Amino acid sequence: MRYIMIILFLFISSIAKSDELELNCKFDNYYAINRTYSQNLIKSWAPQIQTHIIKSDKTAYWNEVRIEGKVKVNDSKKVKFSYELKRKYITRWHLVYFKSTKKANIDMEFPGNYIQPGSIWGTCEESKRNNRKAVKNTDTNNESLENISDELVCYRFGLYNGKYIKEAKRRNLSCKSEYEEKTNSSDKITNKTEKAENKCKELGFTPATESYGNCVLKLMD
Repeated sequence: MRYIMIILFLFISSIAKSDELELNCKFDNYYAINRTYSQNLIKSWAPQIQTHIIKSDKTAYWNEVRIEGKVKVNDSKKVKFSYELKRKYITRWHLVYFKSTKKANIDMEFPGNYIQPGSIWGTCEESKRNNRKAVKNTDTNNESLENISDELVCYRFGLYNGKYIKEAKRRNLSCKSEYEEKTNSSDKITNKTEKAENKCKELGFTPATESYGNCVLKLMD
């Protein structure tokens, strides 16, 4: 009987360890952001609604962006994790979720001479899930790759689990970063950002959407 109880305990423990933490977050506090960028532009880079899966193998998965990250801390007080998106340059998102208060913070780190956007705060609701459950595909982009221009394929190079990397290779494209900073002047950057945002609005892009953020970055080049 004793051995049966030990085996049962080990079995239950293994199941508990296989559980993943799902964080459904809403980031809506922009008081600490750098005023060089508008809230709409910040929202296009870091959506207000985000779902993160914290896995038992110390990795994380961001549903909306569809990239994997690393969990640095996961204890009784907080979860600290980050994501890295590699193109010619590297863009990083650093997140901290505080378990007792349910508050969360996200910081974006841009390469080179880009001014850092600053901190965004919000709250998260957490739930447990078994790691055998498939991660829900939240990508709403149903465009056919054949109908996408070479320019757009290169812009999305590195996103969506390598989908556009494969397409770029199929087309023999040599995709390079389009968003390297041209100046160290914050005044020039601010002016360029405002002009790009206004132009994208004129073109009919809706503020705070992914396509709007893509448009602004492209015009800022």
